Amino acid sequence: MEHGLKYEEMDNGVINIESLTLPLLDNDGGIKFSSVQELGAFLKNEREAWQWLRENGHFRAIGVHYFTKVDQLFLQPLSQIVDAWEKSDISRIRSSQTALVEYLTKVYFPSHNRSINRFIEDQSKEMAISLLFILLCGRMDRSFGLGVQELRQLQVQLRGDVREQYELLEPYRLKATLLLEEFFKYGSVGKTDYIPNRILEIDKLRQDAESKFNQANEFAQEAADSFNSWFYDTQTYIENKQQEAEVRADNFSRRVARDVIRKNNKFRHDIEQKYKASIETVNQAEDTYRSRIEMKESVQYWEEKGSTHYKASKRWMVSLFVLVVALMFVPFLIHWIFSIPAQDVGKDPLPASIGTNGILASLGTTPLGVFSTILAVSLMSYLIRFCSKQYSTEHHLFLEAKERKVMLKTYLALMNENKLKELEDRKVALDTLFRPAQTGIFNDISHNVLPSDTIVKIFERQSSRSG
Repeated sequence: MEHGLKYEEMDNGVINIESLTLPLLDNDGGIKFSSVQELGAFLKNEREAWQWLRENGHFRAIGVHYFTKVDQLFLQPLSQIVDAWEKSDISRIRSSQTALVEYLTKVYFPSHNRSINRFIEDQSKEMAISLLFILLCGRMDRSFGLGVQELRQLQVQLRGDVREQYELLEPYRLKATLLLEEFFKYGSVGKTDYIPNRILEIDKLRQDAESKFNQANEFAQEAADSFNSWFYDTQTYIENKQQEAEVRADNFSRRVARDVIRKNNKFRHDIEQKYKASIETVNQAEDTYRSRIEMKESVQYWEEKGSTHYKASKRWMVSLFVLVVALMFVPFLIHWIFSIPAQDVGKDPLPASIGTNGILASLGTTPLGVFSTILAVSLMSYLIRFCSKQYSTEHHLFLEAKERKVMLKTYLALMNENKLKELEDRKVALDTLFRPAQTGIFNDISHNVLPSDTIVKIFERQSSRSG
């Protein structure tokens, strides 16, 4: 007995039921329902197939009774399966399917798609009701298979008209049993009228199939014509769009090429400018480096020269101090010498009358002493003036060396800051830096050019050019 349920559970917990198979064909073959709509359509056809039991006329009461049993035993389980399928309730589907399959193993139910149902439809209503009763009692090849309790359920509420009609159908049930035995044995009854009826039925089905095939063929032809028309229109549309796309692509490529060429030229121009600027910067750096190398010795030279002049000025300062002190005592020494009589020279000790008082008393009184005093003072004054001049010169040269050292460092700083680009700027700085050295303070003060004046001149030139 073919039956089964196939489903798939997604990662998000949603259950997708792919198919359901029930043993509803001849020889307990299975019908595979791929959707709940197919099963619902089968259930609808099954309900319509059993509506003859409820038609007005003879034996309607017992017919309604058996329709209720068909609905209870077969149609309701199918309806439960449809409802559970719509809700994707696998447990309800399995329980309803199990109950239905278990019932079908005991009863060969004459569903509308089985040949036994068509055999019943060919009989009179009395015989059809009797055949249905025999089939609902169980499978004949299994000694009917139903228990006493299940058989009693078929006869529940057989009262009144139902009881009376049940008793009137007693002779038909015997004949129905014989007909079912012959049908299950040979597949037909009487071997005379059943087979022609089936042939006519088959011819009718064939004619219906040919009609449907012709309709399907016409529909397929119309669909093919519609498809060809759609394909031609689509192909034309695609070709037009392709041409438009080619034109747009060509225009776009031309525009991109122009942009690329323009940007490339601009890039090359920028590269050349940066290259020139880099070369200029390197040259300036080289000049600055060489200037620093060359100026380093100059700075060291002026440092040493300043130190030499400073030491010399200190020596001349000491000499000047010594001469000034000596000038104070030389007159007294000379007059003291000239005031000693000749006969007392070499005596030790000298006479007491020779002393300070004697020297003071003899000042200006001896011509030779006066001349010697004037000569000594003049000589000492000349030496003092000479030492003072030398001290002034050395001190001035010391300040000059110190100033030139500061100017050299300032020049190097301006070179490092790239503020001496022009030749004129460098000329101003170098002329001031390498001017002739002056040897005095007082006579050269009007010709001195301070470093601050040079810096001011350079910045004035820079500001005038930038403006």
